[in-house]
Amino acid sequence: MNNFVDNPGKMLSVLKIIFLLAAFLYSVNFVFWGAGFSLIDGSFWMNKAEYYRFEFLNVFSVFLEKTWFDIFGRSVVSFRFLSWLCATIAMILPYVCLQNRKSMWQNLSFLSVGFLLYRTAGNFDSDSTTLIFLSILTILLIKYIQNKNKFYILLLSLFSALASSARFPNILIVPFISIVLGYVSIKNQRGWRFVLFENCGFITAFICLYAIVLYLLSGEVNLYAYALDGIINHKVGPSHNIGNLLTSYKNSYLLTLGYFANIVIVYLLLKFISNKITIIACTIISFVLMFLILKETIYIDYIYDSVYGFLFISLFMYLFYISKSTKDKLCCFIFITFCFIGIAGSDTGMIKLIHYSGIMTPILLCYMKNNKLLNLRFNNVILFTFVVFSIYAKSNNMRFHKVYLPENKYLSHVLIREADKNEYNRLLQDVKIYGEENKNIFYGQKNGHLMYSLTDEIPPYFCSYWMFKNDFKELDLIINLMNSDKDRVLFDYTKSDTSYFKKNKLILKTTTPDCNIYTK
Repeated sequence: MNNFVDNPGKMLSVLKIIFLLAAFLYSVNFVFWGAGFSLIDGSFWMNKAEYYRFEFLNVFSVFLEKTWFDIFGRSVVSFRFLSWLCATIAMILPYVCLQNRKSMWQNLSFLSVGFLLYRTAGNFDSDSTTLIFLSILTILLIKYIQNKNKFYILLLSLFSALASSARFPNILIVPFISIVLGYVSIKNQRGWRFVLFENCGFITAFICLYAIVLYLLSGEVNLYAYALDGIINHKVGPSHNIGNLLTSYKNSYLLTLGYFANIVIVYLLLKFISNKITIIACTIISFVLMFLILKETIYIDYIYDSVYGFLFISLFMYLFYISKSTKDKLCCFIFITFCFIGIAGSDTGMIKLIHYSGIMTPILLCYMKNNKLLNLRFNNVILFTFVVFSIYAKSNNMRFHKVYLPENKYLSHVLIREADKNEYNRLLQDVKIYGEENKNIFYGQKNGHLMYSLTDEIPPYFCSYWMFKNDFKELDLIINLMNSDKDRVLFDYTKSDTSYFKKNKLILKTTTPDCNIYTK
């Protein structure tokens, strides 16, 4: 004990390790919490992997998920642990690769703060694989800026191809990288011919490697037809058309601006105030304002995600402004632009800003420290406020999750709400009474995907995410399946037009509060 007292440096090192371990356990804890609406998306992705059809739009993500399930089994815990692993690797890689060993140890608390500010354990989807590739691409670009090694250009082409195969909208990364490569060449006083040659080399390598990745994962030879079919036949819901996407981004921006203003005001007060009592008062006011506003917000964690994403971008914009070095300015440009890759094509507004900004939090804090932007007051007030805010926002709904569904393989070891447990048992009871094992077809966006997972059945056809009411094009696929096997049972959770099924010689066996059940 005396050794720790006499050696404060050693004590600080131990505290850093304890803090990191606590933050690490906090982040992995979310693997075992929650169900509800989030399982719609989650179940869709799990079923996609089980059916094992490689869609052009996210072929690598499906491949990774399928491989993971083959090794570790199919369940919510396995599914979320894969997501947690992707995010954790994506966060640790830049922290390790963009610092020397001494800085890594000195800034260990920043890594802990990263785990606290960003909840790494969500549903696995194409965003999860995107995080890893964006993290690697960030490292490669910064390394290239630092030493101009041409080998990095080939690696940038390879991982851009992998990122695009994981999630097609990630292809937007290619022009961003091209801009950075061109700017670096110009700053090094290379001619326009060299700039064009270097960019053509990068883009050509990207196209070739992208084609190779698609072929290896899909087995398709006619890649043009494969890509065209994937884009044209991809069913887009009403929330994903261009107009609605732009509206969601606008509304998300305006809503976030109100919450973000509180942070800016507090920071400005702290910047010009030195009195300790006033600083404490400002901190309390900040907490009160934040939680009063959030009290009336349904999706508190969504608001937090947007606020933090904007804060991240704003801080790097400020770092860009104050930086004297061209290299530092380019690094800031990379961090800012890469934030927006994840929101492309998403109908969730700006909340996906949190994904990239979350994994880059430790590096952000390192940059702020190096630029002497982390003063004592900012550290103790703003950063601490965000940590507490994050824990509250991310853990807010967890207090309602108190029960297990141990008899269900899919949800075993996951705490859920009592209301969810009752709903799942009711849905499973319908299947037990009226269904046929491995012969059931579940239709409907909300419960259709979920029921394949809860019953541990593999979908007999590739279900689209959007299983709309009276979508006769998709219902025709189901009719054909019913005609090919008279033992099949259809659970229609949309309660589509019954006359359509009667016309196709299906019998309405019964109606429950949740669905219409048909047999041949």
